[in-house]
Amino acid sequence: MKKGRVAIGMALAAALLLTGCATEQEKRQRAKIHMDMAAVQIQAGNYTAGLKELMEAEKQTPEDPKVHYLLAYAYGGKGLNDDALREAKKAVELKPDYSEAHNYLGTLYLNMGQYDRAIDSFNRALGNPLYESPSFPLYNMGRAYYEKGNYMMALAKYDEAVVQEPNTPIMPFIEKDRGIASLKAGYANKAIIHLKKSVELVPNLVEAHYWLGEAYLTVKNRRDAAGEFKTVIKLAPDSDYARMARQKLDRL
Repeated sequence: MKKGRVAIGMALAAALLLTGCATEQEKRQRAKIHMDMAAVQIQAGNYTAGLKELMEAEKQTPEDPKVHYLLAYAYGGKGLNDDALREAKKAVELKPDYSEAHNYLGTLYLNMGQYDRAIDSFNRALGNPLYESPSFPLYNMGRAYYEKGNYMMALAKYDEAVVQEPNTPIMPFIEKDRGIASLKAGYANKAIIHLKKSVELVPNLVEAHYWLGEAYLTVKNRRDAAGEFKTVIKLAPDSDYARMARQKLDRL
């Protein structure tokens, strides 16, 4: 009789354990559904709708670093930088080798003008040898060095991004910023090469056209400079770049 009670007790304990595991699995499944829906909303620019989904996901799995990473992204999209910063920090606290979260945390610092902190975050993103998109933090690190006025270091990071990931999807932006940094560093002909590559890859990249015009002006090529400034005005007539392009044209 005693053995029977022990067996029943063990069976009951096992059943409770299995029930607990199933409950946690269900929570993870529900959280994933909310995260998938949030990702769709965020990609479409619907950050408020994405936040609502992520808040539901957080209720299910509050210690999931991906939930906090996506929360950071959604808050950032709404311009709520303090909230975005908090969530990004939480994501890397929960998962120290979370490269995507370190990279996003770095972009937040970059936008806040905290360039050294940004560089540190980008380096942490690169610390994970399994990270499949090293061009992103390397490019962002180049941007941080550019803002610090260190154009040669910026160029070195842009170059490294291309070496590490030759087929990176952000190549047009790397070429654009390579061109701008080269121009600032005094290499106008090199700037023209990179900026031309940028607009070849993305013909409607307004910023690249504007800086290509500036580079042509630097080498006294007024005709091609005028052509680039006219392209800027045609592509984005109400933009700040178009306003600056009109000023340049008035002086030619």
